[in-house]
Amino acid sequence: MFKVYNFKSSFSHLSIVYILLGLFLLIFPTASARIICSVLGLVALVIGAFRLINYFRLHSNGQFLRTGFISGFIFCALGLFFILKPTVVMSILPFIIGLAICFNGIVKMQSAIELRRANYDKWIVSLVIAAITLLLGILLIINPFSGAKLAIMFVGAALVIDGITNIITMRTVKKKVSDAFDY
Repeated sequence: MFKVYNFKSSFSHLSIVYILLGLFLLIFPTASARIICSVLGLVALVIGAFRLINYFRLHSNGQFLRTGFISGFIFCALGLFFILKPTVVMSILPFIIGLAICFNGIVKMQSAIELRRANYDKWIVSLVIAAITLLLGILLIINPFSGAKLAIMFVGAALVIDGITNIITMRTVKKKVSDAFDY
C-alpha cells in the first residue's frame, strides 16, 4: 500500500505542476517561452560544465573511451543554443511536449483497460479521458498552428487539461483500489 501512496502522491504533484505550468503558458506565452529556454539552457550549461570539469579532474584509470568530454561539450552547446535561439527551440517544444502527453495518454489507456478487467463499471470514463489526452498529444505533434505564441498557448491548455484528467483518473483508480480492499 505504501508504493501505491507514493505513486499517487508523485502523480498528484506532477498533475499540479502540469496545471500550473499550463496556466503560466496560457497567460504569459511569450515570456514563458523565453523563461523556459533560459532555464533549460542554464541547466544544460551547468550539466555540461560539470561533465567537462570531471573529465579533466578525474583520472582515467586506464579507460580510453570515457564520454565526459564529448557529453560535456554537447550539453554546453545545447545550453548556448537554448539561450541564444529560443524561437527555434520553442518551435520544436510543442512536438516534444506532444510526445510526452501521448505517452501519458497511453498510460491512461492502460489504466482504463485494467479497470475494465477489474469489472469497474465506469472504466469507459477513464478510456474517454485517455483518448482525449492522446488526441491532445497528437495535435501537438502535428502542430497545425503557424504562430509560435498560439502553439505555446495550446501547449498550456493541453497541460492544464492533462493535469486535470490525471487527477480525475487517479481518483477513479484510488476508489477502485479502495473498493477492492474493503472487507
